[in-house]
Amino acid sequence: MGRADNFFELGGHSLLAVRMVSEAQRQGMTLDLARLMTTPVLHELAATVQSQDAVTQNTDNPAQHDQVIPFRTTGKQLPLFIVPEFSGELLYGPALTANIDPDVPVYGLSAPDRMQTSLKTYQRMAERYVSMIRRTQPQGPYRLFGWSSGGVLAYEVAAQLLGQDQRVEFMGMLDSWVPGVIKQPVQTDDEMITALSHNMVEYLAGQMHGAPVKLPKKDHWQDYYQMGCAEGYLPQAWTETYFHQMLTHQKDFLRAEYQPLPLPVHIDLIATQQSLEIEPLLGWSQILPAENIHCVTVPGTHYELMSAPYLSDVGAAISQVIARRTAFWRQNPVHQASDETPVMKLQNGVRGKPLVVCIPGAGDNVFSFVDFVQTMPSDWTVLAIQPRGLWGGGIPHSSVEAAASFYLDALQEMLGAHEIHIVGHSFGGWVALSLVTQMEAQGIAVQSLTIADSRVPLLSYHQEYSDLQALVRLIELFEMRGCSLGLTPTDLAPLSYHERLSATLSRLIDCGQLPKSTRNSDFAAIYRSFATHIRIWFTPDVLPKTPTTLVIAQGSSPERFVGWKTLMPEVSVRQSLGNHMTLLKQPDVQLLTETIQGKTAI
Repeated sequence: MGRADNFFELGGHSLLAVRMVSEAQRQGMTLDLARLMTTPVLHELAATVQSQDAVTQNTDNPAQHDQVIPFRTTGKQLPLFIVPEFSGELLYGPALTANIDPDVPVYGLSAPDRMQTSLKTYQRMAERYVSMIRRTQPQGPYRLFGWSSGGVLAYEVAAQLLGQDQRVEFMGMLDSWVPGVIKQPVQTDDEMITALSHNMVEYLAGQMHGAPVKLPKKDHWQDYYQMGCAEGYLPQAWTETYFHQMLTHQKDFLRAEYQPLPLPVHIDLIATQQSLEIEPLLGWSQILPAENIHCVTVPGTHYELMSAPYLSDVGAAISQVIARRTAFWRQNPVHQASDETPVMKLQNGVRGKPLVVCIPGAGDNVFSFVDFVQTMPSDWTVLAIQPRGLWGGGIPHSSVEAAASFYLDALQEMLGAHEIHIVGHSFGGWVALSLVTQMEAQGIAVQSLTIADSRVPLLSYHQEYSDLQALVRLIELFEMRGCSLGLTPTDLAPLSYHERLSATLSRLIDCGQLPKSTRNSDFAAIYRSFATHIRIWFTPDVLPKTPTTLVIAQGSSPERFVGWKTLMPEVSVRQSLGNHMTLLKQPDVQLLTETIQGKTAI
């Protein structure tokens, strides 16, 4: 073995890689799997470790687990981003990259730090990956790929990129099933942890022996851990706590409920013949039109795909479908965005008189400001924003900044010579704040910003919402309008995604909260928009200079007042007698009207 040898060409495999990294870390060196995979030549790896150790002594880098893994940085084409499946492993990355067209740069997305709290929703996992992708490639078009559950997660990554007004050119999946198509056994958390422990130790044992190994059945995950340590299957650096945390991350990924929703994308599906015989197109034709799905087959079984000799076929298939998709878009250019505007005029005012722009909360629409308009002077112009996703079949915005930018483009020709006031309710308050900062950056003067009972940005805790939790929160907001729906999480939990929405819509119609003409698809759009928006974590880079007033609803937590005053010490605060929803209704909306009128200079 020489200093110019390649670790993997010497026979290094996943277990040896883990062992090498663990031993290096035990000896105080700064080395991780990502570095080993991208710098496998021994003398280059040694130089990298030495330089990294020098940097580590002088800096603290808490985001080291949020870095992309540059499997290949050369090539003139758009890069391909690989989204890991539930195990978080990307040890196949170097070998897979070697079999992909050398003109395609390839990056892997590193899994979250196993010693941190696990993520429990596809949406939060995808949000993290989107951030990593856009730090590497700030603007689209993007190319995404994932094996197994990684392909499903890549689909949610695509949804969020589209929600930031970015384009997804390639959406590749390798043997990825739509969730729920294959029924999984019912297991308790302990049973699942034990099964995952068995599978991991058995896999590593097979890696050590160079052939599949069958382990004896044990009752607890600790039994497999102790066996793995005793037999030398597990790296010495893997403490019992670390091992259990790793299993917990995997368990929570597998437990996460996820319903893929239609997107304006084309899927390139690479699948085994065995999988296609069980379910045509692996269930994706239930989500997208069949013409939006291109499928090719590769030899091997699901679990053989990322190992020799099948990996070379997978790499060749990826190269072929990327080339095919690139040619497809060249022949079928993306159409320009719809001419339909999100801006609705609620009241025609008089030129030269003030103009108010109203932005509704998550899942709400322009009609939430009807009572507000009725209390405004008739010579004021009142515009309202209809959030994307509630009209025209668009994808809801997945970032505050993207929504604000989209709305500002639509507003430009309507602002004229008016004195401008911006008001946002709940999530709309965040969008209003971002809109004002973007207007200020363009030299557009804003007379006032009014934030109606919005959460405080920059919270240290980023709350996750499962699909069920998001629906329960939406029900709570509807019930603030004075009618109980009589639906509890216990009632809704056993139902499917679509059954939950149907049951909720039926109760909303019975209570008079929504008209009888409301279709299931209409309410599904409301829920999708709402769920997307409450999952957003907003951290404004710039705060507005415009005079700002915060209207707090009855029943809001004291922390909301403290948080906003900490963020914006100059903000004026007014207390409404209405709750979060009724502050936009008579008589409580009068406070909002008086607040905005009191800011006019005309």
